[in-house]
Amino acid sequence: MKKKMFFVSGLPRSGSTLFMNILNQNPRFYGSASSGLIEIIRAIRDHWQENVFCKAMPEPERTDRKLDTIRGALFGSYDSIEKPVIFEKNRGWPTMLELLSTVLAKENIKVIACVRDLRDILASFEKLYRKTMLTSSTQQERTAYLEQRTALSRIKYLLRPSESVGFSIDVLQDAKTRGWSDHIFFLDYDDLTLKTNKVIKDLYDFLEEPFFVHNFDHIEQVTREDDTIHGFVGLHDIRPKLASQDSQWPVVFDLSVIHTPLWKEIESQSKFWKFDLSYRIDEGNYGKFLIKETAQVRRF
Repeated sequence: MKKKMFFVSGLPRSGSTLFMNILNQNPRFYGSASSGLIEIIRAIRDHWQENVFCKAMPEPERTDRKLDTIRGALFGSYDSIEKPVIFEKNRGWPTMLELLSTVLAKENIKVIACVRDLRDILASFEKLYRKTMLTSSTQQERTAYLEQRTALSRIKYLLRPSESVGFSIDVLQDAKTRGWSDHIFFLDYDDLTLKTNKVIKDLYDFLEEPFFVHNFDHIEQVTREDDTIHGFVGLHDIRPKLASQDSQWPVVFDLSVIHTPLWKEIESQSKFWKFDLSYRIDEGNYGKFLIKETAQVRRF
């Protein structure tokens, strides 16, 4: 069966697990749980030339064979799935778009990035931390205990480029910088819950797939992950019904957090994916930046 493949990335705690289970209602679609396929692809890319037999191949055969192997790994990993459309989920895919465009053709590259107000993402992680600490310590606490002592320090830790929130912000922003904005559908969690029909219609238009009527009142969880591996209790549990939620950050964090300079910076970038920096050269005024929306994106 000839398959199409789309890629799902985005920010953690932004409804990606819920979204994948909504997609799985469509009999044409297969939405994966969090996938490690990207690491296999990266290993093939980075280590192909280290193999002595690959080194001995003449060009362009050596590169062609490498790309064939990557293409085979992408689709071969879903060979047993008898559905024509695959949604492959890993928040690292925005780092691989140039390679994917070589393997699949650029016009076929489409990424759905699940996003959410950063303040609610951080509040969601804090709630998970408090839930987990009832029975065990989190993975972050075990590896960096002194940096996990307060809610503010836990926020700082999550925003590091090496951690889930900071990493996801960086790779999405960098994909925009590299010119991939037209290939990314930013699926805002709040919009999904408040403007559901419009968002889903826009998504199907973006994917160029025939529309399917989903049941948002009964969402069966068919993707499963062992959350003990990730270090949080209930990390990938979903609610069976799609419904809007009030912002949690005002009740999760107190003034010791929200009156800090760091929190003000987070507020200014809480929906950073809507910021669009463009560059214009005016007559006699070289290097003038035009900043759309509200603010320039800065690193925390």
